[in-house]
Amino acid sequence: DLHSFPTRRSSDLWQKHAPAVIDDADRFLASMTGGRYRVCAGPCDGGIRVIDTKTGEKKYGKEWSTGLGDQVRLAMKMAIALLLSAEYPPMILDDVLLTSDTERKRGGCRAIRELSKSLQVIYFTCDRETRDLMEAEGARILPV
Repeated sequence: DLHSFPTRRSSDLWQKHAPAVIDDADRFLASMTGGRYRVCAGPCDGGIRVIDTKTGEKKYGKEWSTGLGDQVRLAMKMAIALLLSAEYPPMILDDVLLTSDTERKRGGCRAIRELSKSLQVIYFTCDRETRDLMEAEGARILPV
């Protein structure tokens, strides 16, 4: 039936791909937040949900702070990048941490370092703090 096709197809795709993407996104988000937030989702959950490990509270996207939302979206992008190709093309990021506070930048740099173990990451920034945090995580800094 035509109306059930998107749901059936979504469930099929979920079974095939989502567990790895969610596991990777969860790992990256945990790295970014020092384990405070974890990702969980399912085909019938209505979207991505995070759990605050300190309080046990479950939050959907509309309940996230701007900073947490940025972290979740970056974690998902990084997880999807791992899924896209067996050749692992480089991932190019342009100042995705610019609006984050210092602790979120530090966590983002940790997660990007973790991602760089699987694929090449090229990160552009005009922010001295982000540059210094990236360097502290072992990034090779190239002058312009």
